[in-house]
Amino acid sequence: MTVDRPTDTEQNQVPTNPPALGAGSPATLDSPTAVVGKVSELSSQDIGTTVGLRETAARLGCSTKTAYRYLTQGKLPGARKVDTPQGEAWQVPVAAIEQLRAKSERKTGKQPQPTLGEVAALVQRVSDLETQLQTVSAIASERAQTIETITNTMRALTVSTESQAAALTQTRETLANVQGELTKVSQQLTDERARKWWQRRKK
Repeated sequence: MTVDRPTDTEQNQVPTNPPALGAGSPATLDSPTAVVGKVSELSSQDIGTTVGLRETAARLGCSTKTAYRYLTQGKLPGARKVDTPQGEAWQVPVAAIEQLRAKSERKTGKQPQPTLGEVAALVQRVSDLETQLQTVSAIASERAQTIETITNTMRALTVSTESQAAALTQTRETLANVQGELTKVSQQLTDERARKWWQRRKK
């Protein structure tokens, strides 16, 4: 039974351009939505998957011999050997490769690129924030409509109150006029009763 080990040619072979996160994609994208879409696609393709020894070396930017040493030293958690028609072969979790690559970049003082797990978490966070924003926007719109309805109702009540006040003022004026007329009639009756009987006939 053969084991997936680096050949003599592969031992010192280092990829000249190791693929970075999202290799093959444009350096810049037109919009944040496109970025999120691309990252989501990469995350769904790589998170939880495994690759072989050569792909591990390519992703780490090292020779297959160095990658094999990392495996035997246990620096790639979750890596295991599986039986294949060609013999035993390594299967290495992509997440472990990304973690080791980020750790190595931090040690060398380079600005570490985010791992696919971190990117996936950021994508989920962006999605959650967009959902929250939509919810807040819907609530704000509903409250704005409620405020507008209340404002219109208050305006209608103001107009109605003003109309009722004007009608009440007019009613009071009418009552005052009627009371004045009643007072005059009452005075006339009082004066008539106070006259002597011959003064009434004479009239």
